[in-house]
Amino acid sequence: MIFGTLPSGQQVERVELSSGRLRAEVLTYGAIIRTLEVSGVNVVLGLDTLDDYRTRSRYFGAVVGRYGNRIANARFTLDGVEFALPANNGPNCLHGGVEGFDSKVWTIAERTGSSVTLTLTSPDGDQGFPGTLTASVTYTLADDALRIDYTAESDAPTVVNLTNHSYFNLKGGGDVLDHVVQMEAEHYLPVDDDKIPTGEAAPVKGTPFDFTEPHTVDERYDGAYDHCFVLDGGAIKVTGAS
Repeated sequence: MIFGTLPSGQQVERVELSSGRLRAEVLTYGAIIRTLEVSGVNVVLGLDTLDDYRTRSRYFGAVVGRYGNRIANARFTLDGVEFALPANNGPNCLHGGVEGFDSKVWTIAERTGSSVTLTLTSPDGDQGFPGTLTASVTYTLADDALRIDYTAESDAPTVVNLTNHSYFNLKGGGDVLDHVVQMEAEHYLPVDDDKIPTGEAAPVKGTPFDFTEPHTVDERYDGAYDHCFVLDGGAIKVTGAS
């Protein structure tokens, strides 16, 4: 099913998935999860049109890459060679650069009624990154859950950090301050003014980042959640309301 057409003339497809009480829509543009419905309630943020995703999106539902999050000063050194990247977040490179994986049209490699696999080939030098990288993502609805599996292969040493950028609201609307969160994470990564990790793994105890016991977001929120949590091998549990 065609969702829209890019200015280049390239078409973007929409794939519908279902399993039990779950329904999802996935776009080939950015490998975006546009909707995820649980018993008819959409629990992820999405946009109405392709133009909205091109001009208004804050990476809603997309696969970000080659490198999710920020690379300081838009450069890194690998095997003694420095690579310069586009700076699209102050002095830093965010989510793969100006034209990251979120703005590429992925190819449908395989699909069933409840799953779809999308692939993307990023050529050597794409956004400054070395090596030709072939990435894939598989979305599967099963056992009342959404599963996401990634693969990435490169023909040269490179860096890669793929992730999904969905914004969840388990109530389907309003704010998320009454969502109850618990995670097995005794440490988090502090960041500097440019949101680059300082290199320290700091204890969460006594900070707004302590969710080792269940708390609502509102109990802990200080307006500054844009950090990595160091998971201790356990689960993250979120419920829609206290």
